[in-house]
Amino acid sequence: MQKNKIFLYKESGELLIGFFSKISSNKTYILTENGKEQPLPDNKVIFTCSIDCENTTKDSLKSLRNRIDSFRSEFKLKDLYDLVADEPNGFNLRELTGFILQENCDPCCELALMIAINEDKIFFKNKNEIFYPRSIAEVNETLSQISKKRSAEEKKLKDRSLALEKIKLIITGGDESVTAEVLNYINPLKEYAIYGSNESSANEIICELDKLGVITKKDLLLNSFEILVKCNVFTEDENLDLYRHNVHREFTETHVGEVKRLVDSHKIDKDRDDLTGLTVFSIDDESTKDIDDALAVVVEGDKYRFYVFIAD
Repeated sequence: MQKNKIFLYKESGELLIGFFSKISSNKTYILTENGKEQPLPDNKVIFTCSIDCENTTKDSLKSLRNRIDSFRSEFKLKDLYDLVADEPNGFNLRELTGFILQENCDPCCELALMIAINEDKIFFKNKNEIFYPRSIAEVNETLSQISKKRSAEEKKLKDRSLALEKIKLIITGGDESVTAEVLNYINPLKEYAIYGSNESSANEIICELDKLGVITKKDLLLNSFEILVKCNVFTEDENLDLYRHNVHREFTETHVGEVKRLVDSHKIDKDRDDLTGLTVFSIDDESTKDIDDALAVVVEGDKYRFYVFIAD
């Protein structure tokens, strides 16, 4: 076992470790955690120390990082904050670690505390590598936000679990009621079916239902539509173009009553046949502004009767 020099350096805001490798052309080279040898500018170095290790390989660095991370749980930054909260001046990392660590402590312990302080977003703010204690009001506000976020995430997980169980009951015929949790959970399926958006979220939902054995994963669009029909969001012949073009799908009782009155009051001329019972399909193209051509087909025994409609 020999002592090897370790560098703690900053890269893109993150503190990383590296073994000293060599000095070439007045530049210090280190072995990084991804196994590359690279020069290390002096202005990136945060701390250096010597650590006992058998060799200076990528695997040794990985083991060292695991050892450093194992110390992280031992520190409560709240205790450090309480010691310096009233100090008007800031501290560098080495000064802060000196408040709670002994001078001859394990270097990995000191590295762990430095990394923890650098990543902290609650108790300290970093200005040019000088760390200032936040005000008590700032700390309390941040803790409150974290608590609210955690509660929201817990509720989301709970709602997701309830929704999955409910969907399973709906599809297997054990229950027909659709709850708000179910509608919220399957909303990405609706957005994907109508607009083609939220594909990744829709796929995640279908994969979860497939794992539960509720459906068999196949075509994402077909699966999405199937679930939406089972949950009474869509009918089997739902016209999705109405959603895409923001066409009203629901009408007030007043509107429905007026339409019924018009239908009931309408009299067919004696020279005309009443064909309102036929299913008629428009044959105008998508760009037309006047939909005035249509067809209908009726099966009469072993024959077909075609109707051609032209608006007059």
